[in-house]
Amino acid sequence: MQSRIVGAFGRGITGVGPGPTELDLLLFAKLAVAERRLKRGVGRAKVLWPCVGAPAPSNGAAPPDRGERA
Repeated sequence: MQSRIVGAFGRGITGVGPGPTELDLLLFAKLAVAERRLKRGVGRAKVLWPCVGAPAPSNGAAPPDRGERA
């Protein structure tokens, strides 16, 4: 979508075609806002892979819940 909009700008500047439509500009703005929010959210996320501190099951079974007696 972004390349389509940039191409429309280029065609409009060089005079070989129409520039971007109002819908193109609206979509470009919405994409930019969504991309910014996504980058901000990913920057704040604290993902640990593999889970640090989680006991690895030795026999393939799930570890018991905390507080549960075996």
